[in-house]
Amino acid sequence: MKKSPVCFQTFIFWLFLSLCIPFSASAQQAGEQSYKDVSAMPDGVVGERIQAVIDAVNANKAEAVASFIKKNCTVEFQDMAPMEVHANVFLSIFQSTGGIHFHSIRAYVPEREETVVSPLPIKSPCTIC
Repeated sequence: MKKSPVCFQTFIFWLFLSLCIPFSASAQQAGEQSYKDVSAMPDGVVGERIQAVIDAVNANKAEAVASFIKKNCTVEFQDMAPMEVHANVFLSIFQSTGGIHFHSIRAYVPEREETVVSPLPIKSPCTIC
């Protein structure tokens, strides 16, 4: 059975994003989870990597994605799919959102961190349902 290229592209993007952010492998506890958003971009390599992903998405150019992948990803990740597939993931995110920006690092209890991005503000007066 042939896999959908869109599903594969989405999987590759979220896999890469999840590998960029350090996390704790603690077991999930039963009950309601709480979280705290820290809206400051992290310092160091983590912050640089987050900004690089955002810049590659917002560039909306295959060349920017290729440059990002070559500078920030391992050879194994680069070889997981043709560069065209990597580029299509980033381009489809831009087409779906109109661009993204950093929102926060979300820290959960039990301990787990995620990076939260949100679509850029809509420039035309329209309602999204």
